[in-house]
Amino acid sequence: MSKRKQPGHLFHSAADERLYANPELRGEGIVNEQMASPAYRLAYDDMDFLLRDEMRPVRFLLEVSKPELLLKEHGIDHTVVIFGSARTPDMEQARQQQETAKLVLEANPDDAALRADLARAEAGVRQAG
Repeated sequence: MSKRKQPGHLFHSAADERLYANPELRGEGIVNEQMASPAYRLAYDDMDFLLRDEMRPVRFLLEVSKPELLLKEHGIDHTVVIFGSARTPDMEQARQQQETAKLVLEANPDDAALRADLARAEAGVRQAG
């Protein structure tokens, strides 16, 4: 473990804390029963603890924080996320869906949901083409 904290830091690094708390990592072996106990492990170094159901929000925060920090380290300030699918029906299937939507709408011309279904089916034909 480094004896001094880095300039501008109030605390030792997590890596240094881990080495200090775990004599096995320093090559000293287990010193006593207390240090061998899972309760003695640092929380962030204890997989049994981190994998508990109660720690799900913490794991979620880690999953969100990791890419955010990596993007910042690489100078990436903004990203664009596009949700959607590259799957489009083939033309025959798209036309069949369009015809079905037209027939159903003809039977119920005032139904807004059916008009929306037809609009989606027509968009599917455009995308398939």
